[in-house]
Amino acid sequence: MPPALIRLRDRLNGQTPLLRTFRNTGWLLMAKLLGAVLSLAYLAMAARGLHAAGFGEFALILGLAQGMAALVGFQSWRIVLHWGTAPMLAGRTAQVSALLWFCGVLDLVAGIAGCAITVVLVRYLAPHFGWSRATADHAILFAFVLLLTVRSTAVGALRLYDRFRDGALADTATPVFRMIGALVAVSAGASVDGFLWAWGVAEIATAAAYWGLVWYRVRPVTTGLALADIVSVPRAYGGFWRFGLFSNLNSTLSSASQQVALLAVGYAVGAVSAGYFRLAHQLGQALLILAEMLSRSLYAELARVSASRSRAAMTTLLDRTNKAALFGGVAVFAVVAILGKPALYLIGGAAYLPAFPALVILGAAAAVQLIGVSFEPALMALGRTGSLLVIRATALLCLAGLLALLLPRIGVLGAALAMLADALVAVALLRRATRRVARAAPPSP
Repeated sequence: MPPALIRLRDRLNGQTPLLRTFRNTGWLLMAKLLGAVLSLAYLAMAARGLHAAGFGEFALILGLAQGMAALVGFQSWRIVLHWGTAPMLAGRTAQVSALLWFCGVLDLVAGIAGCAITVVLVRYLAPHFGWSRATADHAILFAFVLLLTVRSTAVGALRLYDRFRDGALADTATPVFRMIGALVAVSAGASVDGFLWAWGVAEIATAAAYWGLVWYRVRPVTTGLALADIVSVPRAYGGFWRFGLFSNLNSTLSSASQQVALLAVGYAVGAVSAGYFRLAHQLGQALLILAEMLSRSLYAELARVSASRSRAAMTTLLDRTNKAALFGGVAVFAVVAILGKPALYLIGGAAYLPAFPALVILGAAAAVQLIGVSFEPALMALGRTGSLLVIRATALLCLAGLLALLLPRIGVLGAALAMLADALVAVALLRRATRRVARAAPPSP
């Protein structure tokens, strides 16, 4: 069949990289939209039921656990896509299965290491947060659940085989179980412990759903796969550990900008201010769902394009995605500015309205992140993890410096301004690096 007819057929069947990206984003977005609707309900239950101080304590425990998960997690879904795409396209199923098993064990080992670090960290921070021994124990237990319900490899397996719809189905377990748990917690008296149990059960359910779907849909090879095949996985791919470690560090630095700011607010200003910041940040990030989903599906397509070594295809995909993201970023900021105050009142009541200025600033940060959504997955797909690490470290240093400067002076507003600066610096540097790397990519064959 002539190439022109193949391209036309693929376009009509939705098989071009851009159409596949938007299709897969749509599946992920459907799950996240359901989560966004339910999250407004259970967030309101937590904010109103726990009041400002209790909600702040709950937010700090969540932030600490999520920060630890980001610190030790290997982002193995990226490893699976980066190293698994070529053997998957070539039909080497046993090689892909060995990679999946190795990454799954890697996730579990990292989670166990994170549990040990968590115990030390919580014991140190508990007095500064004003936590009792019982609260500290509950924070440790919740972090253990978050660290050990590993599913990053399962996420990568489903995306590798273009099972984004199944991944979206598994993702719905989180908001559904949180909603059920929140209703139970409120009916039992709305305590911090009750909401922690609800969130913990939701994590377990989501991990079970992901691994169940991987076993049913992907069916990783077990027969004929020796332990030596799994252990030798890093030797089969040049630069495996470098990519994995740099990917982990990049993800850690990216997530740190969110959790460090929250923990810094709680440490310097108190739990009530941490609750304000968490609510404002979560509302701003809720509008960033599109960016997160687009980034995840875009990375899968960029991994395919990178494997084909087509500079023209990559440039076209990035240009079109950037244009769509620009409109999305403007829309995100407009929604935050117009609907932010009513949303705060609806969810938390009048007690949380002082968080509105911070919400507007965090909404601007979310808009900036959306505008730059394609840069990070492009660099990851091209294996430029070192450049990403330098960029994230630079942005985090900027964030830390501004937090130290502004937080003692203007509180939550200072933390929000520091987050905006972090987003601006990161996106500007990512854009520069992506344009340079894209120009240097091999030409189309």
